Amino acid sequence: MVRKKPPKKKAAPNLKQLWYIAYHEAGHVTACLRLGIGIGRAGVSIVADGGGGFTASHRGFRGNPEVGDTDRRRSRIEKNVVMILAGTAAQRKFRPSSVRRMHGSSDRNQAINLLGCLVGSDQELDAWLKLLRIRAEHLVENAFNWKVIEAVAAALMERKRLGAKDVKDISLRMRFPNGPPIVQEPGRPPHLKQKSQPETR
Repeated sequence: MVRKKPPKKKAAPNLKQLWYIAYHEAGHVTACLRLGIGIGRAGVSIVADGGGGFTASHRGFRGNPEVGDTDRRRSRIEKNVVMILAGTAAQRKFRPSSVRRMHGSSDRNQAINLLGCLVGSDQELDAWLKLLRIRAEHLVENAFNWKVIEAVAAALMERKRLGAKDVKDISLRMRFPNGPPIVQEPGRPPHLKQKSQPETR
C-alpha cells in the first residue's frame, strides 16, 4: 500500500505580505462605507480562514440577482461589483508590484457572476467589468477614502481583526479629527432663553 503524502500547508504570509492583505481588505470595507453596503458582523480580518483566505465580511447582494430587471437592482449589483473590485485596487495603489494575476481571482469571479445576470454577451460583460473597475479605482484614489484605507490597514496590522463598528469609528475619526460636531437641539439660542423664575409659595 502506497501512502500518499499529506498536502503541504500554505506558508504563513510574512510581514510584507500581511501589509498587502491588510490594504486589500481595507479597500473592501472602505468601499462598503462609501457605497452604503453594510459591513457584516464578522467585520474584516487578516487572519487566514479555514480555506487559507482572508475575509472582509459584507452584507452583499440580498435576494436573487437573476430575478427582476429594475434600475434599483442594476444599481445594487454595480455597487457590489465596485466594492468587490476595490480590494485589488487598494492593494495596487499601495504597492503595484504586489498584485499578481492570481491575486483577486476570487473577487473577479464574484464580480463576473453578478454582472452575468445583467448582460447578454461576453463583449458586454468585459466592457461593463472594465467600467466598474475604473469606478473602483476612482473610489480608492479619492483622497479621503485613501486616508480611511490607510488607517484601517494600519489598525488591521495592529489588531488583526476589526468589527463593523471599529471600521466606522476609524472613518469618523478621519472625517472629524477633533471630534464630531455638536448638534444643537432646535429651539431658541442659549442667550435668548428666559431665565427660570423662582418658585412662589
